[in-house]
Amino acid sequence: MEERQENKLKLILECVVVFITLLAAMPLIIIASELDLKTGVRILLIAIAVVVFAGGIFVACVLEMTSGSFECSKCGERFTPTKTAYLMGAHTITRRKLKCPHCGKRNWCRRRLNKNPEEE
Repeated sequence: MEERQENKLKLILECVVVFITLLAAMPLIIIASELDLKTGVRILLIAIAVVVFAGGIFVACVLEMTSGSFECSKCGERFTPTKTAYLMGAHTITRRKLKCPHCGKRNWCRRRLNKNPEEE
């Protein structure tokens, strides 16, 4: 139960990070596009916005990677994917297309908040 609660908090924190990232970066882009500024200042504002976006996305990905595990739809095995497999896998909100280390098949794996199925 404790692992499940901790993983829920990580996912909530991920949403907060994404919201704050958007809240911080969007005004910079709007200012750069709407105000009459020199080209150098415009480029600087857009570059800062890109860095803020990249940092926020990185933190959100790390939080999501460390919360819970994925369950193979073919064999039911739960596993934590490698960072490369996680980042490169096609995904929806609750599923990622990953290769199961147990059965070796590539399929849509569902996110689970617990690593052990008995705890759910």
